[in-house]
Amino acid sequence: MDEKLLKFQVGIVVLAALAAALILIMLLGAWPTIFESYYTVYADFPEAPGVARDTPV
Repeated sequence: MDEKLLKFQVGIVVLAALAAALILIMLLGAWPTIFESYYTVYADFPEAPGVARDTPV
């Protein structure tokens, strides 16, 4: 097998794998959150003196 043909075939397989990974990320819904620098955490505490609803922490 010609070395040039082998390199071409390996390149096609690598590109197909990258495309499949991007499609899976988009289908699983993680795409919008990849570039976010923050996320929301919800926690319930029985008591929190000095903290009101919607107070940034």
